[in-house]
This record gives sequence, C-alpha cells and structure tokens, in this order.
Amino acid sequence: MSLPFSSFFPRTQFDFGHTDATAAEEFLPVVYDCAPVGLCFIGPDLHYIMINRHFAAISGHLPEAYLGRPLNDFPSELSFQMEAACRLILETGTPIVDQVVEGHSPVNPTQVRQWQVSYYPAFDSMGCALGINTVVIDITEQREAIKRLADSERKFRLTTAVSQTVVFTLDLNFYYTWLHSDRVGYDPIEIIGKTDDYLFDPATTERLRSFYRDVVQTRARLVRDIEVQSLRRPAPQYFEMVVEPIFGQGGVIEGLACAAHEVSQRVQATLQAESAKACAERVSEAKSRLLTTVCHDLRQPVMSLSLFVEALTRESSDNPRLAAACAMMTDALGWLERLLSELMAYGALEMGRVEVRRRAVDLAGLLRRIGAEMQSNADSGGLRLRVRSPQFIVETDAVLLERILRNLVGNAIRYTERGGVLLGARRRGRFVHIEIYDTGTGIPDSQLATIFEEFQQLDVAIRKSAEGRGERGMGLGLAIVSRTAELLGHGISVRTRQGSGSVFSIEVPLSERDPCL
Repeated sequence: MSLPFSSFFPRTQFDFGHTDATAAEEFLPVVYDCAPVGLCFIGPDLHYIMINRHFAAISGHLPEAYLGRPLNDFPSELSFQMEAACRLILETGTPIVDQVVEGHSPVNPTQVRQWQVSYYPAFDSMGCALGINTVVIDITEQREAIKRLADSERKFRLTTAVSQTVVFTLDLNFYYTWLHSDRVGYDPIEIIGKTDDYLFDPATTERLRSFYRDVVQTRARLVRDIEVQSLRRPAPQYFEMVVEPIFGQGGVIEGLACAAHEVSQRVQATLQAESAKACAERVSEAKSRLLTTVCHDLRQPVMSLSLFVEALTRESSDNPRLAAACAMMTDALGWLERLLSELMAYGALEMGRVEVRRRAVDLAGLLRRIGAEMQSNADSGGLRLRVRSPQFIVETDAVLLERILRNLVGNAIRYTERGGVLLGARRRGRFVHIEIYDTGTGIPDSQLATIFEEFQQLDVAIRKSAEGRGERGMGLGLAIVSRTAELLGHGISVRTRQGSGSVFSIEVPLSERDPCL
C-alpha cells in the first residue's frame, strides 16, 4: 500500500491543519528534492524508499537507481556505517544525531571525504516503525577549513610568541575584549574586561589612552613607540604599537585592533650606545682640549729656545763644533714646531673649531703657488716637482684646501727617493680631481685601510727630509688631511703600487663661475 509523503516524518515535525494537508502533500516532495543536504528514507527492511538529488550525487547515480534497493547494493564506507546505524535504531528506537563518517568518495575513490549523518526513526500511529529519515551533510570542506583555521591560529600564536608581539582588541571605552600574550606580566584571561588602569601606572595609562583617542578621532591606522610601566614588572618596557579602528556597518567604529611589538632590547641597546657615544665624545673633547692647551703652552718655550739658538748661532762663527751643534738644534726645533702645529691643527678639527669659508678659487694659481714654495724641498732631495693645471674655478675654502695639498705634496717629496712628484688637476663632470703623483716606494696593501687614521705611520725604510736625512713624524698628517677633506665635503682617495709610487686624489666641485659650466 502506498503511504502519503507526510507519513515518513514524525507528527512532531509536520503538524498540518486539515485545510492545508493536501497542499502540503504536494509541496513537500519538491522541498525534499531541492534540500541542500542529502536526504533519504530507509524502510525497516533497509531498502531505499525515497532519496533526493543531493544524496544520489554522493554515489554518482540517479535517484531512481536507489529506489527499492538495499543499502548494501551501493557498497562504500558510508553505506556500511548507515546500515549499522539503521539496525541499531530499529532495535532501540533512539535517534542518532551528528555521527561523523569518513571514507573514500564513491565517485572518486582516491579522495577521502567526511560526512555528518543524523538518523530519525518514523513511526505510525500504532508505534510501528515505518523507516528512518536520514540526513547526510558533506563536511569535508568545513573540516578542512577548521583544520586550516586551527593551523593558522597555531602559527599565529607561535609567531606572536617568537616575535615578542602582543595582539589585542579594545571596545570604544578602551576595555580589553581579547588579548593574546602575557608579555606585560598578566594572564590574558585576567585582562579581559579590564582597562589599562589595572595593568599600568598612571603615566602609561594616559599615554595609551591619548594614542587610542587619536586613532578614533582620525579614523586611521597609527604607529607609535610607547614606553610602558607594568604594575607587575620592575623595569619599563618599550613597544612599537600599531592601532587601527575596527569598522562596523555604515562605517561606524566599533573598537580598536592593536599590535604591540616589544623593542625593549633594541631601545636599551640604543640608549647604551648613545650613552657610550656621549661618553666617548666627552673624552675626545677633553683630549682635544688638553692637546690644544699643551701645544699652546709649549709654543712659548719653543719660541724662546729658538731665539736662544739663533743668538748662539751668531756667536759660533769662529767655533765649527758649536756651529754644527746649533745647526742640529735648529733642525730639531723646526721639526718640533711642525709637530706642535700639526697637533694644534688636529685638536682644532677634533673640537670643531675650524670654520669653513667657501668661495670661488682660482685653482691654477693655488697649485702654482704651492709648487713654487715646495720646489726648494724637492730640489734638496734631488727630485723633480712639476705642476700641471688648466684654468679651473672651484668652490672651496682656499686656506683649508691649500693645507691639504701642502701636506700631500710634502709627504710625496718626503717618501720619494728618486724620480719626481707631479701636482695636477683634471675635470670629471661637475668636479675637478686634484691629483698628486709620486715615484716613491708606494704604500703596502696592509696599511691602505689605516693610513688616514690618527697616529698611523708608514712602515717605509727611508723617510727623506729636505736635508736628505731620515725624519719621523707623529702620524697625524694624513689624519688632518682626511678630517679637513671631510669638513669641506671633498672626497679623497688613494691608488698605489708598491715599488712604483702612489696617487692621492681630492675631488673638488667646480664653481658656478667656472666657464666650463
């Protein structure tokens, strides 16, 4: 005997009035077939009585192929579980809800799927079982999404833990609504529903609230460095905070999303570095002040000694031995005066007391003057000094540039035994490269990196003086050159080949008055 469609469902599920019964009987099959989940009605003999399209699609058959056939005609992990569950329900009369079944897809055996199956027995008015309503939902994608979400959350927690980041949300009254991390000394559960007054000292609380108010007012994402003092931490912490508004419907701000990355170690390192730098600067300034003072105080007795030697020299005209001694003292005093001058120049540079006066300078005239004044030094050493310079107008401080070039030309003559020295200039774009060539012994590769440092002396066997004898300075000449060039903003470089000589180059900008521009 054919049963009406409504008899497959318990009366508690469908309680139609008499006037609507006929319409419902016609409407229910359509709803059943179009339901977005798999539905089937299984008889007491475990045969399919009714199924919808979604259930049939699980096995890839048409709905008509199931009707009147037993469950085991369609073997799969799902049908085996369904048969076992239906047998149990027919014995106990108790529904089974949300049973999860995992197995290979009947349509694609290489793919594992998960289904959530619920079974509801249907009885007639006498309490006899009519069959079992079965609801099957494919939850594979849902399970995968949950798994991915759990994996993302695990990675998020790991990342925030490793990166020393606190992530939290606030409502518009600045109460904590969610927080991850105990970096400020509190368990996250303890903080929910609290404000910053519970966590930090008053100054920190006011700084944070001012930050939050700015975000709400500007409706924009803001980033700031914040110092916080937790009530449970002995020392302050430093965070780089990012706060942005959480918008709801209609663009209304519903709260704030915040991330605070702890940078305490970086800040402490910066503070220590700044303290060490300030200490080093104080020591350097004190050293330079002492150096300048000592040099200034020494100059007076050196000048007095020079006058004494000069007077003694005039009295030694008839005493060759005394004259020779006076000549040696004169040389020594001259060398001492040069050293004092170098020390005072270095001290002035260190203390920032050298004033730069830039102007347009006739470079050719400057180089010719240096060449003429250094010619006697070259002649006494048996060297040839040449000057080659086109007519360039450069922008520089003439006095400081001359000091640099005199130092470099003097070094070239001093460390060259034979051959000569060339002082020249050539244009490269908007700059002029002033170059000093020598045919000396060259500079060892191991010393190139340190030649411009203070108190560094070249390891050269012979250091020629104007008189043709060995002479050792204090190693400040190139340090003064480097500091002066840096002060002027002029680049300085050196090329060398041991045994063949060296080339020092100074890069100076052309003046706007130069005809080449």
